[in-house]
Amino acid sequence: MQFTCTKENLINTLHNAIGSVARSNHLPILTHILFRAGELGVEVLSTNLEQGMKAFLRAKVDLPGEFAVPAKMISDVSSLLPEGQVHVSIERSELILSSGSSSIKIKGTTSEDF
Repeated sequence: MQFTCTKENLINTLHNAIGSVARSNHLPILTHILFRAGELGVEVLSTNLEQGMKAFLRAKVDLPGEFAVPAKMISDVSSLLPEGQVHVSIERSELILSSGSSSIKIKGTTSEDF
């Protein structure tokens, strides 16, 4: 999975999708959000098994795919990135956010558990 978006779009979409993330750790995958990159852009999904949320992120998708990352972690670190374009990619089991000279890696998991 690879895509490029603006920092503003990423933060706004995360803010919308994070509302239904579970707060408890009885099922750790429920504390994650799922990025699903496709032809039309990127869907950002979250659930707590009682309700689900789907938000659409306007982005240029270079390589389709799916990946789940901890919601709180990506929400916190995305605000630390410099303004402008954010390049998002997957390398092994990590989501990599790059903007300007900054790069952040977040451990995640495949979409199968989500």
